[in-house]
Amino acid sequence: IQEQAKQIELKAKESADTLSAKEKEILEASKALAEREAAAKDAQQKQDAAQNELDAMIKEKELLEGEVVKVKGERDELSRKLAQATGDANAASDLARKHEQKQAEVNSLNREQEGLKKDLRKANADLRALQEKEAAAKAGACDAGCMIM
Repeated sequence: IQEQAKQIELKAKESADTLSAKEKEILEASKALAEREAAAKDAQQKQDAAQNELDAMIKEKELLEGEVVKVKGERDELSRKLAQATGDANAASDLARKHEQKQAEVNSLNREQEGLKKDLRKANADLRALQEKEAAAKAGACDAGCMIM
C-alpha cells in the first residue's frame, strides 16, 4: 500500500508539476497574448492617428484647391481688366495722335488763312489804289475833255 501511495504521490507530484508547467505555459501564452494585444492596440492607435492626419491633409488639400480656383478666377479677371485697360490706353493714344494731327492741320490752315488775309489786304489796297487812279484819271480826263470841248 505504501508503494501504491508513493506511486500515487509521485503521480500526483508529476501531475502537479505537469499542471504547474501547463499553468506556466498558459501564463506565458497569456502574457504573449497581452503583449500582442497591446501592440495591436498601439498599432490601431497609430493607424487611427495616421488616418486622422490623412483626413486633415485631404481637407487642407481641398481648401487649397478651392483657393487655387479662386486665385485663378481673380487672375483671369485681372488679365481681362489689363487687356481692357491696354485697349483703352491704345485707343486714347490713337485719339491723342489724331488730335495732334488735327491740331497741326488747324495750325497750318490758320497760317494759310493769315497769309490769305494779308494777300487780301494787299489786293484790297491795290484795288483802292487802282480805283483812286481810275477816279483820278476819269476826273483828269473829264477836266481835260471838258476844256477841249
